[in-house]
Amino acid sequence: MSKSLAIAAAWLLLVFHPNGSAQPPTPYDLKIGTYAINLYSSNGTPGGMVGMADFTYMTGLAQNFYAGALGALPISHAGIPGSINVIRGQQLENTFVTRSNVTDVNVGSGSHREENNFLLYAGHGGKGSLFLGLGGSYGYILPDDLKLGAANTASGSSQAGAGAVRWFWANSCSAFDTPGSGALYWSPAFRGLKAMLGFGSITSDFSGSLNMFQEFWYDWTHAGYSLGFAFAESQRRYEEATHKGVIIACLSAPPNGGKNDYCRESFQDVDMNKAENGAAVTHVYVVGTPVYEQ
Repeated sequence: MSKSLAIAAAWLLLVFHPNGSAQPPTPYDLKIGTYAINLYSSNGTPGGMVGMADFTYMTGLAQNFYAGALGALPISHAGIPGSINVIRGQQLENTFVTRSNVTDVNVGSGSHREENNFLLYAGHGGKGSLFLGLGGSYGYILPDDLKLGAANTASGSSQAGAGAVRWFWANSCSAFDTPGSGALYWSPAFRGLKAMLGFGSITSDFSGSLNMFQEFWYDWTHAGYSLGFAFAESQRRYEEATHKGVIIACLSAPPNGGKNDYCRESFQDVDMNKAENGAAVTHVYVVGTPVYEQ
């Protein structure tokens, strides 16, 4: 068996748990925030810079991430258990995707990172980092910069888990191309975060993201797929259709109370409680022949 097939088989064993129509037991709000950069040339990055050129579809991809959720999840109505109210959280684009906004751990005004529940970043990445641009307000974002799930309390101190971010999708190249396991490397970013989705190789800037996100949200919320498998399948279908290759990964915080890790969590088991600090589990799925940064 090839390495790719062996890893894929392991992902299937660990992550796919068919449960029929998956609905969480009680109504709640799911606030979706997106950070997307097309115009790196406006963020202090020279136009045409090798590996860091402007994108075409990242802002549209972020809009489709929210649209896919809105289409897949039922809107909450009083007295209907199990329904979800999908709320548009932050929608930051281009020059507004700054270091201060991406690393913000304040809460209170309705316009901070930690007031979102599921956060998407769409833009460039590097080996083990996110890249916002070369200008002074941007730069590279490393795991310890993020502290996802932490927030400043009324006393002014930062408290892990006080924030609301529970899931983070890094739609960028090579963020999980790290020394050692992705979970160990990205562990400082987990401060109440349940799971992080991303890539260990180069991925693509493409126009067909609405179908991809509709499939992801439907598979996770209705088809009984776990978070990690819904993510992997949505990416596999796209990559196979375009004849490319990619390393897909899901990182999970430590399992809590005997549950599956959060990459293996089906939607019917979802709650908004914070996870324990740190990342403990890495799931990897290999499609085709991945291309790596040099």
